[in-house]
Amino acid sequence: MEAEKTISIEDGKKIAYRVVGVGSKPIIVFLSGSVFNYKQFDPVFLQEIKKLLPDYSFLFYNYIGIGNSSPLAGDFDFIKIAKQHIALLDALGIESAHHFGYSKGAVIGLLAAVFGPKRIKSLATYGTPNLAEGNNEITKSQYSKRIQHLRSITGIWEKQVDDNTYKLLYDTFYVPVIFNQDVNHLSFKNKIKSRNIRKALKPMLMGTLIHNIVKLFEYYQREITEEEKQNYMEKMKQIDLPVLLMHGVLDSLIPLDTAKALGKMIQNSKFIEFEELGHTSPLLDGGEGKKIMQNYAKFIHEL
Repeated sequence: MEAEKTISIEDGKKIAYRVVGVGSKPIIVFLSGSVFNYKQFDPVFLQEIKKLLPDYSFLFYNYIGIGNSSPLAGDFDFIKIAKQHIALLDALGIESAHHFGYSKGAVIGLLAAVFGPKRIKSLATYGTPNLAEGNNEITKSQYSKRIQHLRSITGIWEKQVDDNTYKLLYDTFYVPVIFNQDVNHLSFKNKIKSRNIRKALKPMLMGTLIHNIVKLFEYYQREITEEEKQNYMEKMKQIDLPVLLMHGVLDSLIPLDTAKALGKMIQNSKFIEFEELGHTSPLLDGGEGKKIMQNYAKFIHEL
């Protein structure tokens, strides 16, 4: 696997990144979701897209506060992250690129398309939160439960995810989120499944400050004013480039109807829904991730 590098952007922050492939066609930038580092794409998406688009190269990187990038000062600010993304393209000498964003990465891609429209050749997303609908009760309830789990391990909030903290974080937080059960009540079958998921998720979280997970979920749970909603909707209406929104019908975190409402705001956007897919499962399920990448490759070929 290609080595990770770091580069400084205009505000002096350092960003960890990796480029895969030496394709002759424009680069494709992958934007990570949640607090996962760029290795979230390694198990499925990267393997598939290399086969589907062999003439392209792919850029993966960690946002500020994630993995080996500079620490996060203060709270999450998606507008700031989007502007740091444009600064990263500047630092790497990338005039424009295709983009694929997953969950939070989809929001960053959309905002980057607002602030740097000439830098984004096209944008495809999966599991896109609609920040204009941030107060929907389903999403707020899900993040409230997640914060409650994390509050039981406040003693490690100021530590990074590493070999010493990962198992406690996984058992206390990820097991209830994934299985809707306490780790001590898993069936034998789910214990086996959980062990495999724990192994797969570990590389995606290593190096990230655990408190940043809490900060992100608090950001999603905050109250959205009517002015903020209108401002965001206006930003989405400014986007004028090829956009493909993909979403799973079984997504229990980001309701399908909020994603569809977002799609109606964006000019030239297409929307694809997958009957059998959820929010996070495609990252680890080869069959699910392959469907998303196949549709993405088709989108790129048709541009």
